[in-house]
Order: sequence, then structure tokens, then C-alpha cells
Amino acid sequence: MKNKFIIPIIILGISLLYGAEMLFEPPLLALKLLADSTVEQCPACILKMQKQAFRMIDAVIPPEKTIETGPGIEFIRNTECEDGELMISNYSERMPASEGSDKSKLYMPLMTFYFHTGRHHLAGVNSEFLTPDSIDAIYGKPGDDAVRHFSGKIVLIPWNYGDGRSFIYFRKKNKIQVQCRILELKELK
Repeated sequence: MKNKFIIPIIILGISLLYGAEMLFEPPLLALKLLADSTVEQCPACILKMQKQAFRMIDAVIPPEKTIETGPGIEFIRNTECEDGELMISNYSERMPASEGSDKSKLYMPLMTFYFHTGRHHLAGVNSEFLTPDSIDAIYGKPGDDAVRHFSGKIVLIPWNYGDGRSFIYFRKKNKIQVQCRILELKELK
């Protein structure tokens, strides 16, 4: 009788672990550290804070990590996205990191996922990491400012010219851009 329940429990456990790997939680502590570094006055402290944040982000978004949409999580293309960028719905708005004494707010960097195609790609991205044109057509053309929601799957790709193994930090834009390849994309209506 006991053996009857063991196999379904093992299968459920394996599927939950597999699903947990696919879901994406942004590294909020690292993003807060980057936000705090933008108001730090000590140059050595800024570098130390950024290096620490980059190590933390690298641990969460290594190359070859797959991120798939699921219940309550979608990919979004909104006005914050540049051509070839998507965001994930559980982190698609600028989140306050802290509030100053003058009531001004300090915001954590946005995190976007930039995919490469024959139409747009960064130097150093091998052709094996390009997203197919058929998927790029689903994403839409440049200048399409409509907010769009997608289901799908991406895989993070290595990129040797960034601040981490698969990302670059734009301090002035207050943005982390993660390099990826889209494996599946479907617009949600």
C-alpha cells in the first residue's frame, strides 16, 4: 500500500524541481546593491558594490539557463523595451530601492532579456545563438510601441563583452541587459 504512493510523490517532486529551475526570480538583493552604488560617493566602494552585485547576478543567470513562462509569469514587450528586448512580468516595472530624506526615490535597475537575430545582434554573438526570423516576426518590428504579452521559452547565452557571463549593466540607463536566444514565443491576446 505504501509503495502505491511513493512513485507519484517522486514524480511530483521531480516535476516541481524541474519547474522551479525554469521559473525566474530576479536577484533583488543584487539589484538593490547596484541601485545603492549609483549614489555612493567613494569610487572604490562603487566598484566593490558592483563586483559583488555582478557575482550575485551571475549565480542567478548563468549561460544555458532556461527561463519559461508559466502560471502568472509572461514575457512582456513594453515602452521600456528597446528593439529586441523583453521583460518578465514579475519584474517589469522600476522598483524603488529606497527613499531619500527629501522624498526622492532610488530605483533598482530594470532587467531586460535581449535576443539576437540576423537583423540585430551584438558583436561576439555566434550564429548558433541567433533567434530564428520566424520568432522575430512574432515579436514585431522596431517602433511598435504597443504593450504586448507573450508566452514562451528563452535560453541565456554566453557573451564575453559584458559585466557578467551573460549580461551587461548600463549604469546611466539603470538597466541590466541579459543576452538570450528565444526558443519559443507566442503572443497572448
